[in-house]
Amino acid sequence: MKDTVVLARSKEGNRELQALLGERGISTVAVETIRFAEPLDWSSVDSAIRGIREFDWLAFTSPRAARAFGERLKRLGVAVGQRTPRVAAVGPGTATALKSLGLKVDFVPRDYLTSALGEGIPAELGRKVLLLRADIGDRGLMSVLEGRGFDVTDLAVYRTQTVPGQADSGPLT
Repeated sequence: MKDTVVLARSKEGNRELQALLGERGISTVAVETIRFAEPLDWSSVDSAIRGIREFDWLAFTSPRAARAFGERLKRLGVAVGQRTPRVAAVGPGTATALKSLGLKVDFVPRDYLTSALGEGIPAELGRKVLLLRADIGDRGLMSVLEGRGFDVTDLAVYRTQTVPGQADSGPLT
């Protein structure tokens, strides 16, 4: 009897993982347990984007955050150019998403963890960071950066929601 793996992620995440597992002959059942939504209020993000050149670093904790940032840039009609701050990505998937926006990625930690991102961003290249992440993202990254003397603006560019009837309807933490 063939084993089946139950995937409990976002619709997009399930699709990606189903494809990878399917290539290896693994049967899957996908259940959408979370989905992503825009922030309820974009005003802080929009203000930061309009003043983007005030930052030394843009730090991204996921490919989804990078894509949400890119979509917001388009909606505001803000072009990324040569004067964009340096860019830090938590890992290669995030770096790829940022490069697809035309951004040069200046730092990716050796270990693809938010703690490694916070510990590794070169302070000598500037200390003002715009951190773009999920609403439920680990706030430890901000603490690590602030502990190293960085001035951090921490903004959620997307929200994570449970799917009613598929997952516990309580808040995600």
